[in-house]
Amino acid sequence: MTARKSGPFRGQASNSVSYTHLVARIPVDRFAAVAVRRGFLTRLQLETVLREIGLEAARNRQKLVSALVRRGDLTPGQVEKIFQILRGRDLWCAQCKQVLAIEHFDPQAEYTCPTCGMALRRVDGLDAQSNYRIEEIFDEMEQESGTVRLTRYKVIRRLGRGGMSKVYLAKHRKLQKLVAIKVLPPDLARDPTFVRRFAREGRTLAQLKHPNIVEVYDTDEERGVHFLVMEFVDGMSLRDLLDQSGLVSPSVAMRIMMDVCRALAHAHEHGFVHRDIKPGNILLGRTSEVKLTDFGLVREVSAESSIWTDAVLGTPYYMSPEQACGKSADTRSDVYSVGATLYAMLAGSPPLDGDDTMSILLKVAHDDPRPLQQVNTSVPRSLANLIERMMAKSPSDRPQTATEVLSELERCLSGNQRTTTRRNRA
Repeated sequence: MTARKSGPFRGQASNSVSYTHLVARIPVDRFAAVAVRRGFLTRLQLETVLREIGLEAARNRQKLVSALVRRGDLTPGQVEKIFQILRGRDLWCAQCKQVLAIEHFDPQAEYTCPTCGMALRRVDGLDAQSNYRIEEIFDEMEQESGTVRLTRYKVIRRLGRGGMSKVYLAKHRKLQKLVAIKVLPPDLARDPTFVRRFAREGRTLAQLKHPNIVEVYDTDEERGVHFLVMEFVDGMSLRDLLDQSGLVSPSVAMRIMMDVCRALAHAHEHGFVHRDIKPGNILLGRTSEVKLTDFGLVREVSAESSIWTDAVLGTPYYMSPEQACGKSADTRSDVYSVGATLYAMLAGSPPLDGDDTMSILLKVAHDDPRPLQQVNTSVPRSLANLIERMMAKSPSDRPQTATEVLSELERCLSGNQRTTTRRNRA
C-alpha cells in the first residue's frame, strides 16, 4: 500500500482560531502523548498543569487544552499542529526524508513510500498502547512523591528508571535548588554487591569534573535509602529525541557525539571505562549542552572484570563484542558503543536486533550490521567509514581512543560543512 506526499504543515494559527471544538474528537490521553513525544510539551509542563487544574478538569479535554494555552505552554498554532498530526496520520520516509499523508488510514495496514519503496513510520512515533493516560500520571505522581522521603530534599516526581536505580526530580528544601536524585531500589539495597557498585558510581563522578559529565553533589544513606544527589539537566535524553524524530541529521549526530567523546576522553584519562554508552545515558539540555550520565557500570581500566555478571548489565544493542562474550572491557569498548550509538542516530534503529537478549548478544559478537549508507544515503562516506571502523569486532581494528574519534569526527564535520556550502552556492 502506498501513500501520497503531503504538503507542508500550515503556519501557526492566530489567537482567534477556535480549536476547542476539535478536542472532543481526540482522546485526551492521545493528545497528551503526541504533545510530549513530539516535543511541543515537556512531561514536567504537563504534570504542572495537571497539578494546577486537578484530575477532574484534566479529564475534560477542552479544559486541559485551554489551561495549556492559557499558561503559555502551548500556542494555538501548536495545538492545531498536534491535531493535524492526530487527524492526518502522517507517515515518515527515512530514506527520502519526507512526510507523507494517508487519506484513509488503516492502522493494521503497512505503507511504503511511492518514491523509494521503503517502509513508512508513524510521524508521532506512537501506537495504541503508548498514550499518556492522565489517571495513570496522577497515580504515578502521588505514588512516586510519597515513596522516597528525604530530610533535606523534597521529591517531586520520577524522571526515569533503569535496571538498577530510579532517578527523581527533587528540590533542596533550604536552597530551593532543583536536583536529580538517583536512588537504589530497596531490593537491591539489601545486596552488598549493588550497594558497593552504587557507592563506586558516586566516588567516580566525584573525581570527574567536566562540562560534558553530569556532576554529583552528594552521596548519602538515610533510613536505608541509598542515594546520589546529582546535577539536574533540564531537557531530554538522546533516546527521547530518537523516539520523537526517528533519526537525526549527520551534522547534529556528529556534534552530539563529539561532546560525548570529550566526556569519555576525560574519564579515560582518569583511568575509568564507562561500559554503558547508549542513547538513554546521553542527556541533551535545553541550552544545547550534552551530558554523559549513568556511570553505574564504570570500572577502573586496571580492574578485573567479572565474566557475564557485569557484561549482561549493559545494554545489548550498544554493547561491544568483547562485552557480549563476557570478556574484559577497556577504553576501546566505549569506542565501539559510541559507534553503535552513532549508527542508531543515523539509521533510526540499533545496528543489530534480535528476539531476546541472548540473540542480540550473539549477533553483536558475530554479525555485521547493514552498511550504513544503504540505510541512509545522506550519511557522508567518511562518517560511514569511521563508524564501521569504530564497530570492528576486534578492538585492535578500532580507533584506539576517544580523543582519536573526536579528531576524526571534527574532520568529518568540517568536510560535511564544506560540501553543504558548495551545494548551496551551486
